[in-house]
Amino acid sequence: DNPRLRAAVDKALSANMKRDTIDKAIQRGAGGTDSDNYEEVTYEGYGTNGVAVLVECLTDNRNRTVSDVRHAFTKRGGNLGTDGSVAYLFTRTGQIYFAAGEDED
Repeated sequence: DNPRLRAAVDKALSANMKRDTIDKAIQRGAGGTDSDNYEEVTYEGYGTNGVAVLVECLTDNRNRTVSDVRHAFTKRGGNLGTDGSVAYLFTRTGQIYFAAGEDED
């Protein structure tokens, strides 16, 4: 039905990609996968001048998220701490949401 998709599948098959891998990629692209397992994770650290920072995230990939958070800390002169290093300094009172795709700078 879709000539561009057929051409992409043919090209992938000619490059010895497994049919199962191709089918999974098509499902993910079409939004047909129910295996999205998101989890809430919390990271703690210190920003510039020792300011305590608590970061709560919703992620489907912990490794990618911790790498991104660590990069954000080090980019601004901070560092990622261990669990419990700053959480005791905070009391939950509100939430701040950022729209997806906004520039972090």
